[in-house]
Parts: sequence; C-alpha cells; structure tokens
Amino acid sequence: MASDNEEIYLGQYDLNARRVIESLTLPRYWDFDQFKGVLVALAKAGNGASIPAPNRPESIHVQSWRQHINKLKQLTGETGREHARAVFADTESGSLVFGKTTRERNVSKSCRKCTCTSWTRNCSRVKWARLSYFLSDKREQAMLMAFGEEYLMIVLKTSATPNNIDSKRVDKRIQDIEREFLNSGKNMVTSVVDINKTVCTEFGLVMYLADDKSRDLLNRVEVTSI
Repeated sequence: MASDNEEIYLGQYDLNARRVIESLTLPRYWDFDQFKGVLVALAKAGNGASIPAPNRPESIHVQSWRQHINKLKQLTGETGREHARAVFADTESGSLVFGKTTRERNVSKSCRKCTCTSWTRNCSRVKWARLSYFLSDKREQAMLMAFGEEYLMIVLKTSATPNNIDSKRVDKRIQDIEREFLNSGKNMVTSVVDINKTVCTEFGLVMYLADDKSRDLLNRVEVTSI
C-alpha cells in the first residue's frame, strides 16, 4: 500500500485534545449524542486527530439522521442516481449540520467530518469514487452508506487508518477490489458488503452494519469474514 519511504501516518495534535477524545471514546456503545460529541471534538482538534483504535465502539445509533437518510433514499429511488450530503461539525455550537450538497460550506467554524450517501442497486463507479475520496480526505472521519432497504453501513476511521496516502493509489486499489468482487458472480448486495469489508481490512477502517430490522442501530461487523 505504501512505498518504503512514504509516511502514511501524519498528524500530531494537542495533548489536551487527545485526552478529551480518549475520554469521549471510552464508552463501547454510542448513541447519537456520543457520536456527535466525538465528531465535534475531532473537528476542534484539527487534522491528524483520530479515534484511538482500541476505543472503537461496538455500535453507533444514528436515529437523529433518519429523516436525512430517508430523503437521500427517496431521491435515489426517484432519479436512479447516487445522492450524497456532506455533514459538518460546527465547533462553535457543538452540532452536526447537513449540507445541501457535498460541496464545501464557507463557514470558518465548521469542518467536514462525514459524508452520507444513498446508493443505487446497479454497479456504479460513483460508489467507489466516493469511498476513495473519503479515504484520501484528512478531515472526514466517517462515511454512511444506505443501500436500498437492505443495509445501512458506516465505515469509521481510527488511529489505525493511514491518513497520508496518495489519492491515486487509493483509487486504483479500490478499483482493483471492485473488479475482483463484481466479477465473482455474487449478487450486487453481497458484493457491496464484501467490497466494503475488504477495503476496511486493507485501510484500517471499522465497519458497522444495520439491516431492515435494526434500522438505525449499526453494529460492528468482523471485516475479515467474507
């Protein structure tokens, strides 16, 4: 993934900020307020800050995002195209704000920390291009993916996730993984889950999954089991 002289981990941040983040991430099960608090704290700490890998949660509840998720799914159903929104952490108010598009907001006190997407059921490079962008963006901490009615996924960065990889290298590797699974003969739903598991394994991401029964409660899955 990296050449011998490439430093794939960058970023040292304030010791006090590190202690705050370590304390915030100690609980093993995150409700939405916990998730929000962690993203805001990471935004305040700046690029290079990360969730300590040993503190990754066992579950994340995103009930407060349900209306936004449903809206994205509705748009995808109506148009047959992928839709996405950027989520910004407002360091002044301590809130998370959904953008109208994935473009930047010109607000000095907010930082892009997450992308929420709704995917179609067909094979699309947009899916994996967004995942590649997420991995290459030092600001973003999480990516949420809604796939029809079957699955809701979150991939989460931690201190184990390289934050200084060349974006072209990331994109090429994800394309290789995509081709491998989409040519395997598996159905699209299974392939999407397996592709994400493989990407998480290779890039040190944590994956969470909810189905139509658990809805907004996403539980950590073992990414090495495919």
